[in-house]
Amino acid sequence: MPSLVVIPLVWVGAAAFWWLLAGNLGTSELVGGGVASVVATVAAAVVRKSELASFEPRLRWLLGAPRIAVDVALGLWVLVKALRDRVARRPSKALFQAVGFDAGGDDAESAARRALVVMLTTLPPNFVVLGVDREHDVLVVHQVEKSPPPAVAKMLGARE
Repeated sequence: MPSLVVIPLVWVGAAAFWWLLAGNLGTSELVGGGVASVVATVAAAVVRKSELASFEPRLRWLLGAPRIAVDVALGLWVLVKALRDRVARRPSKALFQAVGFDAGGDDAESAARRALVVMLTTLPPNFVVLGVDREHDVLVVHQVEKSPPPAVAKMLGARE
């Protein structure tokens, strides 16, 4: 996509995100959001131009994103049960494990998929992705209680 299209889109996206988080559209928030968005846009343009970080996500990867709300709710329930068990002095069910994952190569699409699987799999509180082992094609995760990977992680290449 040409820079003349991308730059305004990045600025609008950053400004909208700022104003959404600010919760109001007072003068100071409008000015602050505008300035912060310029800084974010310049930083994005520098990184994009330097090719230090290649990131080419696919829109279809986010088709499972609405399911994340369900996964977060289920993860919160797991935390409630774990807290109950701790209060009752029962042993913890927490574990570290390797979850199969097609880590891909050095290309921008694989890098985007790895970044998204880490971010989206860590959102449900029962999972914390500690890293991606590209040599062994696994995600190294910590779980409060063993369960299958979230649906969105499966869409991105995680295997049970």
